Amino acid sequence: MEPKEITIHISGYHKTVAAALLDAVDEGTLVTGIADFDSLSSTYGLMGIYRKGRRSSGFYGHRFRLTFPPVADVAAVAGAYWNLSYVQSVEPEPPRREPDEQILKAAEVDSFRIGNKLMAGLGGGIAGAFLGAFIMADLYQAKNGDDVFGGLAAFTKGLEGGYVVGTATGVSWVDGQDDFLITLAGSVLGLGVPVGAIDFISAKTGWKLETLAGVSAFLGPIVGATIASERGRKPLSAKRRLKPETRRVSVGLLPNSKGGLSVVASLRF
Repeated sequence: MEPKEITIHISGYHKTVAAALLDAVDEGTLVTGIADFDSLSSTYGLMGIYRKGRRSSGFYGHRFRLTFPPVADVAAVAGAYWNLSYVQSVEPEPPRREPDEQILKAAEVDSFRIGNKLMAGLGGGIAGAFLGAFIMADLYQAKNGDDVFGGLAAFTKGLEGGYVVGTATGVSWVDGQDDFLITLAGSVLGLGVPVGAIDFISAKTGWKLETLAGVSAFLGPIVGATIASERGRKPLSAKRRLKPETRRVSVGLLPNSKGGLSVVASLRF
């Protein structure tokens, strides 16, 4: 049986690697000093390395022919060397992998999941709105005293900000593959873009569109967060596939200094 062969093309930008391989060719010895290359060569039983053709220029790098035992799996060998950062091409090319099942799953549309996100976004938005409003009002009162109009303005700002963040949190909570920052950006845009467009049209035409603006401010963050969440879903890593999905929200009981128990909730992004 004849030895198996592959040809690797080292990128011209990796001159140190190319030099080490050329030294091995000239000395008739195996490569040393390149940890990942040495490791693969040992794993697959590299028998020899030869220079293939001439280098056209520093940009195009060098080509080397590698020989392995007749029993070697050429596809596995080619795929392993292809993954080295300084290898520009491999001949024969490793077989193309089928799309990862988790990547396809992340991209597919699931109406049940979307429905959950819309409902969770609504609930999270309402909770966040009240929480944000009262926090902002308390902070304003502590700093400025009993200024009714100023306190009302702070209450309104907290209401809007809390609604946007709460909506994104609710949407993100029900999807373990969600990217919270992308979802939060979608919630912000869902509020700002339609309301800004309505205000612009109202200013240009004189139409009274307060009701439409209010509806947009209510629905926009939920829709925007849900769309962004679906577009930004991350495939599960190999480690996460092997263990149950970690819950984004956890609630537990911890003893306090008074001898009782306190409820502690944590939110994980």
